[in-house]
Order: sequence, then C-alpha cells, then structure tokens
Amino acid sequence: ASRGATPVTAAQVEARLRATRQFADRCTLVAPSAWLADAAERQGFPRPVVVPHGVDTPPVHRSAGPDAPFLFLGTLAPHKGPHLVVQAHRQSGIDRALHLHGPPGPDPRYVAALPGRGALADPFPALASARALVLGSTWPENAPLVVIEARAVGCPVIAPAIGGLPELVEHGVDGLLYAPGDVRELARALQRADATPHFPVRPPPTFREHLLRVESLLLGSEVKR
Repeated sequence: ASRGATPVTAAQVEARLRATRQFADRCTLVAPSAWLADAAERQGFPRPVVVPHGVDTPPVHRSAGPDAPFLFLGTLAPHKGPHLVVQAHRQSGIDRALHLHGPPGPDPRYVAALPGRGALADPFPALASARALVLGSTWPENAPLVVIEARAVGCPVIAPAIGGLPELVEHGVDGLLYAPGDVRELARALQRADATPHFPVRPPPTFREHLLRVESLLLGSEVKR
C-alpha cells in the first residue's frame, strides 16, 4: 500500500469477490481460451463460453526465405522471457538471426541488456517474413493476439506449454511447444525449426467469425434475473 493509504483487509477482498460473482451469475461470460474458462470456474464464477479470438485477413502473404530470422514480438520484460529466448538462441549454435521487437518494460537495465529493436507498428510484414515467432513467457498467457496474427500469415510459433498457448499451437503443426522456462528445450526447438522449412500452420478464425459467434451469444441469451 502507498504511504497514508488505508490497508485493504481480507474481508474486503472477499466481499468484492462475492459481489463480482453475484453480478456474474446474471451474465453470459465469454473467454478466449478454455484455460481462462477453467480458471474462472475454479474461482466460483459461472463457466464462460469459450470463443477464440479472430483476426482480419492480413494484407501480406508468407514470404519467408531461406535466411528468414527468428522473431520475438512482445514487451521487453522478464515475464515475457526475451532473455530466455536470447539464451536459447545462443545455446542452439545456429546461424539464423534472432530479431527482438517490443516496447520496453519497466526496468531499463533489463531492456539495455537485450538486443532489442523497438516496437513494430504493424507486425504482419515481420511475421510473414520470419522463420518462426518465438515466445519465452514464464507466466500463463491467455490467448496472445500475436500468436493468432502469426498463424494468420502461416508463420510457425515456438511457445511454452503454459496457460492457453497449447490451445493455439498444436505441436508439430502450428509450430513447437516446450516446457516453460527450459532454455535447453527451447534451444532444441529452435534447432528443429531451423531445419524444418515448413509447418502446416492452421489459419485462425477470422474476425468476422469471432464477431458472429459473440453476436449469436448476445442474441440468443437473456440476462439472468
């Protein structure tokens, strides 16, 4: 708590959660992943309907050449694991380049230690020309939009098997999964992706498909009283 602020008690936290659950009982909840739906249910909420995110058709096509780099897109902060991606890339011994792009996190010393290139206004050209998108997340991601954007242009994804990521990345199809935080396993995944010119990446739902699903829930449900 900040100086002078009144401490929040456990009873107040529980009262807030109870009020939130009571409100949620009157609603149709929606989650983009089964992982989040499970988490909500464990917290005593009505189970949400799982509606995966969709994206508009990208304005670019797959254009990854033989020297296409690996790509990290995300906040340059420890929970996103760019340092793990860099370590695994070095450990892999492969010659293929690794490009890091993303807004800086709160720790300037952490950011300064990374070979970052700044955030991208449009991720699609970089994803279309990358060998694979590489995630290093150490926290349970829900349904990262960047993974869906990568699949939309046919870019494989190397991701930790944590949170909702295994729902978005089928191992050996959309890319590769590895144990979260395991640099050696990530290095092996990079080696495999380096030697694999093609993955049969599945296209994600379109934004229109997502919108129609949400619309059907809104039109087909009445607010509980």
